[in-house]
Amino acid sequence: METKEFVLPTRLTFVRAFAPFWITATLCSVIACYDYHRRHAPLTILQARITVDGAEPEEGFDLVVNDKMAQLGNQITLGSKKVVLSTAYSDPVTLNRFVWYGPNNLGSVDLHRRRLALTVEAKPKPDKIELKSAQGTFTSRDGSFRDLPAARYKATLSYGTLNDVHELQITSRAESTIGMIGRVGAVELSSEPPDGSFELKNSQSLQSWTGEFPQRMALLPAGEYRLSGRRGDYRTITKKCDREGGKVVRATGRSARREVSRAS
Repeated sequence: METKEFVLPTRLTFVRAFAPFWITATLCSVIACYDYHRRHAPLTILQARITVDGAEPEEGFDLVVNDKMAQLGNQITLGSKKVVLSTAYSDPVTLNRFVWYGPNNLGSVDLHRRRLALTVEAKPKPDKIELKSAQGTFTSRDGSFRDLPAARYKATLSYGTLNDVHELQITSRAESTIGMIGRVGAVELSSEPPDGSFELKNSQSLQSWTGEFPQRMALLPAGEYRLSGRRGDYRTITKKCDREGGKVVRATGRSARREVSRAS
């Protein structure tokens, strides 16, 4: 009787037998992971509620992720992130977060508005400087301000009864001294011959001033003016002059003798 020897399967035999299964399983896992990433990566975003001292930022905010500008609600890559939130008027806040698929909520972030000590140097020097914004109204006669909230202000330079209004943005990184040029100044008027009368009229507001040559007129608003000079039987001469802020403008009017015809 013939005896058959029974041979146990070797390890290599098992590997070969299950190779199709493992290959198929691996491919299915890769495909499933790719499909999950394809469907969920566009949904990976940052969410947050940003306030400044408890109120909505008046001019929006900046979001920097790993030193690159970003926006809430836009797609973001996975991994560890350094998130910096700031506005033009507040101190920045830095958060470290690990970003995974889907919405990543940073929660409520309340930024603190920076308060500054600074000096506004205006030329010509005004009698008073007033800064007005939603944060309040602040006045100074020498231009020095203490504990001033960073904001966008309406700055009024007062020169007697004349108010020169500017827009002034004071950010959280503002210098300690801010220079301004007032849109006012002086006009020195003279004529040849040296005597006569004049009328100076603002081309925009149509406000006019009259007087005798020579004359120095201070604290006039900047703009375009028309100067008319008169003298006895001389013909009236009109010329244009531009009044620049912070400067003295010298205007000279020359009169021409009127021609007289006699009947023979």
